[in-house]
Parts: sequence; C-alpha cells; structure tokens
Amino acid sequence: MSRNNLACCLFAARCTVKQIRQMSTYQLSLQSVFDEPNKTRVIEKIKSTKPVNRPDIKTTGREAGILIPLCHINGEPSVLFMVRSFQLNSHRGEVSFPGGMHDTGDKDIINTALRETEEEIGLDRNSVEVWGTLPALPSKTGGSIVTPVLGYCDIKDLSDLHLNPTEVESVFTRTIASFCESTNQRQTQRRVPGRKGYALPVFLGGEYKIWGLTAVVLHQTLINLIPELYKFKLKYRS
Repeated sequence: MSRNNLACCLFAARCTVKQIRQMSTYQLSLQSVFDEPNKTRVIEKIKSTKPVNRPDIKTTGREAGILIPLCHINGEPSVLFMVRSFQLNSHRGEVSFPGGMHDTGDKDIINTALRETEEEIGLDRNSVEVWGTLPALPSKTGGSIVTPVLGYCDIKDLSDLHLNPTEVESVFTRTIASFCESTNQRQTQRRVPGRKGYALPVFLGGEYKIWGLTAVVLHQTLINLIPELYKFKLKYRS
C-alpha cells in the first residue's frame, strides 16, 4: 500500500470513529427526532426490523405501498394521516396512511407509495425525503401485502394539500409527543385457535381513534424513530 493510500485509510477510520462517538453521545429529544443524527440511526435500524407476525391472516400476494408522512406542523414533529372517503366501497371513514396497490408502471414499491400519495392527497412526491421501508405486513383482510415507506415530507400547511374527494374525506396530523403519552395508549387482542394470540395497539387522544393496520405500522415506526421516548409495550394476556 502506498503512503498516500495508507493516509487516506487512516483518515477514513478516524472519521468513522468520530461519527460513532457522536452517535454514542447524542441525546434524542422530541424536538430533534427528525435531525440528521437520528435520521441516520433510523435508516440503519429499520433495515433489521423484524416483520409483524399475523398467523391468523392468509394473504393473496398482491402488493401495496403506503407512506408514513413525517412532518413538522406548527413547529411540532408530527405524523400525517388521512380519513378515507365515505364514497368508497370498503374501509370508508377509516383512518389510514396514504397509499395503494402496486401498478405495473411503478418502478418499485416506494414509487407506488409516493404515486398513490400524490394522487390521494396532492403531496408532491419530490417533496418527500424517503428514509427507507419497514417490513411488509398483511392487510386486515389479507387481500394484500403492505410495505410501509418512511419519509419526511416538506409540508408547510395542510391547506396546501389537494385532496381527491373520491378517495379522501380529510387529513389530519398528530404530534409524536402525543403518542408517547401513556394515557393515549391502549391495546386490543386477537385469539388464534391452536396458537398463541397477539396484542394490537390502539391510539387515543385526538379526534380520531387510530387502530388496525394503521396503528400497527405507527407502533413499528415509533419504536424505530424514538426508542428512548416511546415506551408502549404490547402484552398478550391469555
């Protein structure tokens, strides 16, 4: 190895050690949850996140992508949700994340989530900074395999969004701080004949109750996003 190459390797090693030391001393707070150090940590952590086990649901294999829109609203780190239109044939009026079924023209499942989000709530796909994907999980009925896409969205005001009235009734946000409050955390249980059942999260504290697939994805997101602050543990009680 030449002297120049050795010097470059030593410099890179010092940089890596410096970054590790910075991360080890980094103190996460609600206001810094979207900062660069935590974003870097989350991007790496979600790569090894375990998939949600739903043994009682059989899937058809159809693929869908949804976006978990992280954003700042009134200076508060928040998550955006939509209420499905009452004109829809299924899941009408339910709280969900924007997204939908994979189309043959989509480059990948991330593109699916961004395209569907743009079509549903008018959020420009180019304004979304994608952090990565969480493990796919089955929809409530098993009609599809859903991949959650985590992304920070440049949203100044909810009134700037253009909702598709045939698909979306309204949009709203909840602060990440509200999900960390134990008074807003509940759970429900599913029993599986011949097997151990499992618990599912439910979130209160706002105009809308968040439950089902949306709550499961939100729970997974918060575990990865703010593990030091989000202490909600699901416990199945037989």
